[in-house]
Amino acid sequence: MRQLLALYFLPTIIINLSYVFAFFFQFVLVHALTVGEVGAFNASFSLVNILMAPASIMAFALSRTVARVSANAPGELRVVVERSAMIGLVVALAIVVIGSAVARPLGRLLRVEDAATVVLALTLLAGTLLHLLAVGWLQGVMRYVAAAVMLAGVPTLRFLFGVLLLMVVGGGIDAALVAAAVPGFVLFAAGILAMGNVCTAPRATPAPGVWRGLLRFVAVGTPAMLFLFAFCNIDIVLVRALFSPGDSGLYAMAAVLGRIPFLSATTVVNVLFPETVRADLSGADTDRLAMRPLAYGLAIAAALGLAAAVALALLAEPLLTIFAGPAYAPAAALLRIIAFAMAVLALVQIVATYMLARNQFLVLLPLAIALGTFAALALTFATGPLWIAVCLGMTIIVLLAGCLGLVFLGRRTRRHYYCNRQKGMICRTSWRPWKPEN
Repeated sequence: MRQLLALYFLPTIIINLSYVFAFFFQFVLVHALTVGEVGAFNASFSLVNILMAPASIMAFALSRTVARVSANAPGELRVVVERSAMIGLVVALAIVVIGSAVARPLGRLLRVEDAATVVLALTLLAGTLLHLLAVGWLQGVMRYVAAAVMLAGVPTLRFLFGVLLLMVVGGGIDAALVAAAVPGFVLFAAGILAMGNVCTAPRATPAPGVWRGLLRFVAVGTPAMLFLFAFCNIDIVLVRALFSPGDSGLYAMAAVLGRIPFLSATTVVNVLFPETVRADLSGADTDRLAMRPLAYGLAIAAALGLAAAVALALLAEPLLTIFAGPAYAPAAALLRIIAFAMAVLALVQIVATYMLARNQFLVLLPLAIALGTFAALALTFATGPLWIAVCLGMTIIVLLAGCLGLVFLGRRTRRHYYCNRQKGMICRTSWRPWKPEN
């Protein structure tokens, strides 16, 4: 565990420091745009984040694929990088072209009148996809610090472009979307340059199993990432669609600050996830070794997330006034509820990541049910943004209880499986893949 913490310590610090620039970018927005424009930008940004789930899983899938072919076959690595880059460029172009055709319906959903604003939001999605491809390449060849710099570069460059386009030039929401979109394309180009040494190897065709494994991983991981991304962003989209632009702006700012407990707590996933996989693959003393990463992750995430949530709850009104101005002070009650909801959601992500690492894909079921329940409650009974926040918090608490129940049910099933193995029996109800014994 100490070696793992040492390996991931510097990348984790780099990524966490970049969150400062993400909040600086929001600081620029609230001082350059109106309350309604802040709501429109964050609603568009949240919708992009939800749609980004397939792109985020591609980063993990590519890093997994690159790691499998890079050690012994540099020619295969070159083909994987080149082909994924070409596919990514084609998909990015398709996102912008197809999205432009449906820009007006999407604009009505977000209450954005200008179709060009929607097209810029889709360009942001395309740039994010390309940037995450580069992150996957670097992680696959074990250049973890370079991958962390690539991830940290997005909010840093957004802040710099935001200062230039919003504070200096004096642009509006379209300029804010340009500032958010450009870093993705810049860092994708930087990632290609960083992988330039791959092009020196002669091309070699990867085995068919490489591509099948990548597609299988994407097919399983995409729904889980989509549900988790949606829980972090769908509330902002719903408030934008159901209530006034002013309410949307207040909720968006409360949600931005309320994500602090979630961001600070979920950083431990990057460190403890590999330990979970290692313990699962060892197959020895399963109950103790396999549950240890989950216990560490929940303890650390609870400490970080709840500490941040308590601090935000105590300082909600002055923090909003200092950060965004007196116009956002009425969002203090929203901030308190969202902060604690996000602290609990961080625990959900720890549990869900643990289960995915152990191939317990049944976690998709409670995630889907909880997300659908929250959306149904919000659309049916919502009387104001405060009700949206309350529904979000209650749904996440029930979801955490359901996920923990599945973990301990799986632990009991696995224990029964191993006991039967020792007796020469095979238990077909185990969630672990099994093979008949001779």
